[in-house]
Amino acid sequence: MSMKGDFAQAISLARKNAHLTQECAAEALGLSRRVLVYYEAGEILPCDEVVAKMMQVYGSKYLGYAYLSTASATGQLLLPKVQLSGIASSAMQLRVNLRNVCNAYDSLETICADDVIAKEEADEYNRYCTRLESLISASMAIKLQRCKQTKKSLTAATVRP
Repeated sequence: MSMKGDFAQAISLARKNAHLTQECAAEALGLSRRVLVYYEAGEILPCDEVVAKMMQVYGSKYLGYAYLSTASATGQLLLPKVQLSGIASSAMQLRVNLRNVCNAYDSLETICADDVIAKEEADEYNRYCTRLESLISASMAIKLQRCKQTKKSLTAATVRP
């Protein structure tokens, strides 16, 4: 599925998780139902203000992350990739990444104490930044677990014989 399609699926999922019909959601968002259908089908992308309103109406911070990380070129460059797995492995991944960052912190203090990243310090500094980004990614995976679990339960509910 395309990034645009992934975000469209996230819009639909967020609405369903909020227990709203398309009609009720469109009214709460100040949109026509037809426009909401286009958003959920991935035919058009909502603007930033509409996504912010969807986050409020649907009570879904995940929707904002999905928008920024899939539909926004800036978000794609800035935000870390988040790998959603099970809650237990996500918690363990967070702990491992936290330990890695803590273990390297003394080196970071030494590098940064003079407010200058010297040429010979750059590689170590970049390694620390990579560890920090992994910690941020693991933290976001924990935060976004609820959306994944809800998606599973919705899928299970729709696949009944």
